[in-house]
Amino acid sequence: NTVLSRSNAATGRYSSIDYRWPNTEVEICNNLVWRITQRNNGVARLDGNIEGADEYWLINVDTRNFHLRPGATAAIDKGVACSDSGVDIDGIRRGDAPDVGADER
Repeated sequence: NTVLSRSNAATGRYSSIDYRWPNTEVEICNNLVWRITQRNNGVARLDGNIEGADEYWLINVDTRNFHLRPGATAAIDKGVACSDSGVDIDGIRRGDAPDVGADER
């Protein structure tokens, strides 16, 4: 997933992914996000996520082109292998060293 905020005003409270409640047990892997937060005793396995992601790593946010730019080296091949990672936004299967975010280059 790729979940970013373009507003500096939102950065203090905005959370891209929030997990909460005592009965929450979730795996959150390889997300390109502004921030991930935990509340109310939720439990998560957090692996391969990049928080504080920069929109300039993406081709064109305005046209919703969330493919990674070639210079987004902090996200390219930096994810972790997850058994349930499936495919990216283009239907490309993720490999053993997946990219972080919605796009697998």
